[in-house]
Amino acid sequence: MPFKSEPTAYKPAHFAPGNDTPKPRRKHNVPLIIAIVIVALAAVAYVAGAIVFSNIYYPGTVIAGTDVSLCTASDAAERLRTASPAYTFEVTGEDFAWSYAPETIDDLIDVEAVAQGELAKNEVFIWPARLISALLSPKSEQDAIDTAATPDFSRFSSSFDEAAFEEELGAAVDAYNESRSGTFTPTGAYDAEAGAFTPEHARACKKLDRDEVIAFAKAHLAALSSTASLDELGEEAYLPLEGGVSDEQIESACDAMNELAGADLSLKMGGAEVARVDGALIAQWIVLDENYAPSIDEEAVAAWVEKLADSLDTVGTERTYTRPDGKEITVSGGTFGWKVDREALAKLVSSALADKQTGEADVPCSQTGDVFTAPGERDWGA
Repeated sequence: MPFKSEPTAYKPAHFAPGNDTPKPRRKHNVPLIIAIVIVALAAVAYVAGAIVFSNIYYPGTVIAGTDVSLCTASDAAERLRTASPAYTFEVTGEDFAWSYAPETIDDLIDVEAVAQGELAKNEVFIWPARLISALLSPKSEQDAIDTAATPDFSRFSSSFDEAAFEEELGAAVDAYNESRSGTFTPTGAYDAEAGAFTPEHARACKKLDRDEVIAFAKAHLAALSSTASLDELGEEAYLPLEGGVSDEQIESACDAMNELAGADLSLKMGGAEVARVDGALIAQWIVLDENYAPSIDEEAVAAWVEKLADSLDTVGTERTYTRPDGKEITVSGGTFGWKVDREALAKLVSSALADKQTGEADVPCSQTGDVFTAPGERDWGA
């Protein structure tokens, strides 16, 4: 039989002779193409965002208490002019409050210039980060307070009456200072609620520093804050106490005065309280020397004893009462009534101070009536 060769199997051209493994097809680099497209789109989005936020504010932007989110500068200026409620500004502190409200926002600031100035702060080249930050934490009053550290007084309009602002705020500070002594005194250091002399109460006698407060308020006003809290200034808001007394001297004096004022004695007469020797009264008797060391002014104590005795003595005084028939009668003279033993009362008070006595004690009298009543009333029995 003739020899028949086996048919040769078809092999694609890309198969190498003697190698039955097929060669891979050349594929396009899809991931690279996708990356290029993404980068191109991101670049377009970045440029578009930069253009957008060079013309509008970020979300949460507030100017003079008015929300101008996503507004253009011209729209923001219009919003500022028509804002309701209108812009108001308040200076606050411990027991101090003063407010200011311009008739129109144009009477305070150059509205267009401020609107453009705020827009210029957008930092458009980092707009993605600024946008995310604005969305997560909208602009707050703190932004204005931070700006007040380096105030831009050019924001004020030509119609802003700076002198009137300073005069009105200064007058409020002056009125506030009238209630404060500006000195370190025992009565000023005594805290009735605490029942003790405290450095905090002593420092509360300080007067506000007029110039410092005005400068601080103007800085916050230029930043268009709604409030300026004097707490931010701390002690810089106040003038030092007269005499240059130091904090250490105040604390030492308060400790010493608390030692002197340990008495709390109710003085009674005929069962009724007629006086109380306590810290509030003793504070009026304490004097400080040049080193702020306290002591009891014995002359002041003696004068108080005399005044109290005068108010309690009824011998020879006029007394008015109503007879059973309804007629009102006034009598005077005679030897009947109450008479305080002044020397004994002075000794009682001095001992109470020295011994820090508490509780009750009867006012020593050299003579008593039947009942003790208010001055001018009947002090004998029915």
